[in-house]
Amino acid sequence: MLFFYHGDIVNNEEGLAKDKAAVHEANLVLYAKIYAIAEKYNVTGMKDVAQDYFTRAMKYGWASEFFAPTIEVVYASVPETVRGLKDVSTKAATEHRRPLLKRPVVQVLLKEVPDFAFDMLMCIRDQEEAKETHDPTKPGGFDFSKSPTSPVFVWKK
Repeated sequence: MLFFYHGDIVNNEEGLAKDKAAVHEANLVLYAKIYAIAEKYNVTGMKDVAQDYFTRAMKYGWASEFFAPTIEVVYASVPETVRGLKDVSTKAATEHRRPLLKRPVVQVLLKEVPDFAFDMLMCIRDQEEAKETHDPTKPGGFDFSKSPTSPVFVWKK
């Protein structure tokens, strides 16, 4: 109801804790649930606010104990075609994959939420392809010959 009266999902009158990152991390699951409800009932403004808070929380939340439960909520409560929080989660997980993949809870998560594992793999693939096709050390800056969808010719100076 707070959103409908104030346009926000956090009661700022109570004040946030000094460590705003910790507050947001602890609310990752809450933001995901609010997003899912807003999606279900087509409350676009609330969905946007929830995604904004979720994005800020995920900046540090990827390293928190709340990461795995949040991913489970995101992938279980939102339709497959709705990419908002999924893309934010996947990007954070991909950027920090080395420390995340060492955590047993994340290893279990990847087995239990195969769509998340697939999204991570596709994100990693896209990052690798971007590295391969953009090489600033080469004349012209691009070498399309490494791309499986490359044209027959390669533009070089």
